[in-house]
Amino acid sequence: MNSSTRSTKKYTLKKLDLLKLRELGSRVTSPENFQAHHGRLLSILQTKVEEGVLNTLVQFYDPLYHCFLFPDNILVPTLEEYFDLVGLPVSNEVPFPGFEPIPKTSTIVVALHLETSELKAKLTIKGGLQCLLTHFLFQKASLFTKLDNNEAFHSILALLIYGQFC
Repeated sequence: MNSSTRSTKKYTLKKLDLLKLRELGSRVTSPENFQAHHGRLLSILQTKVEEGVLNTLVQFYDPLYHCFLFPDNILVPTLEEYFDLVGLPVSNEVPFPGFEPIPKTSTIVVALHLETSELKAKLTIKGGLQCLLTHFLFQKASLFTKLDNNEAFHSILALLIYGQFC
């Protein structure tokens, strides 16, 4: 029997203050409105997270094939499974192949309800990509709840739940 050795890579998972994120989620005054735009993302906040399991599972992730490779199995979550989990309909559009251009500042400004000058001042480069810092997004989300701007608050909360920050 040929025994192959598995090369391991070190992954650093983003550490997010889940309690703070859950607290923000509890500020959603109209869950129906949030769900209409972002699916069942709020329910994901209630999922019990076993950090050790995630750290172990990531060791089996194959970035080349975008799946989890186990000795006798391959685990590939499909878009349909993801959409079912989140509660969004599967669209007839081609999924993101990863070749999309970096979003323009004007697109980000509209999506997150920010001022252009504010966005440009807060964009940071990490890993060669532009991103917004977590504490900035938490501050803006809190501000939008105080201003009763639900649309802006929901957009930033969804971004935080998806983990699209640095």
